Amino acid sequence: MRSLAYAFALLCVATLSLGAGCSSPSTESASLPFDDAGAALDAAEAIPVARAEAPATPPQLERQLIKTGRLSLRVDDYDDAMAALRDTVARFDAYLAGEQEQRRTYRIENTVTVRVRAAEFDAMVAALAAIARTVESRAIDVQDVTEEFVDVEARLRSRRAAEERYLDILQQADDVNDVLAVQRQLDQVREEIERVEGRLRFLRDRVGFSTLTVTLFEETEYALTEGPGFFSQVADAVVTGWRALLDFVLALLSVWPFVLLFGGGLWLYRRWRRRNPRSRKPRRSAKGTSETPMSAG
Repeated sequence: MRSLAYAFALLCVATLSLGAGCSSPSTESASLPFDDAGAALDAAEAIPVARAEAPATPPQLERQLIKTGRLSLRVDDYDDAMAALRDTVARFDAYLAGEQEQRRTYRIENTVTVRVRAAEFDAMVAALAAIARTVESRAIDVQDVTEEFVDVEARLRSRRAAEERYLDILQQADDVNDVLAVQRQLDQVREEIERVEGRLRFLRDRVGFSTLTVTLFEETEYALTEGPGFFSQVADAVVTGWRALLDFVLALLSVWPFVLLFGGGLWLYRRWRRRNPRSRKPRRSAKGTSETPMSAG
């Protein structure tokens, strides 16, 4: 008799989950025993999961896209360019999510992270590119998360349906052990709901607002900062030495005809000296007399 009542309770739970409505048996099941509460809980949770595995697919599914971009901009005046960037961000109703400025001897740059609505992403990229003297690099990435978006929504519907089933069973439970068992399962389902809702909020934020990372820099031949550090001085010294070497090589190349004439004249002179030994100066002996080479015979 107990097994028959238990089967009837499961049938009512299945009927409720399918939307057929089982009002009169559900009232009667309030007095049913809960000796096997674990199996009843598993059955109650399995029904909405099965329903969520095959969600109805809309005929026109809107694509869920996450856009990210990176820009590297060379500017003529750093301060003016930063002011123009902030004005552009305000004009597109975007906001700065991060900023990192670096100042070196001959270079000043700032890497800015901008969050802008996805619909305004392309227009803002064009507006920021117009600030620069030269666009050094540009990269745009588009990630399609439509499948993950649909899957997360289906999981959320499944967990919420399971929560409703557990609440129905909790109202029917009379024994304390049964109430505690159902409450534990209900807490687990609600924890999963919170986790899935967090992932869904993250996806909606990334889809709704695109991320653009802009590196804006100025380079000059004169020092932009005062009092450079040791490593900056070492780098400057290496650059200066390299430039001096290049200047020396270029100077040699510019006077190569004179070097060629001097080398050729020196070679001809030495050759003439070897062929005319009499033209050499006589060597003096230890007594002060000069030694002349002896003639043959």
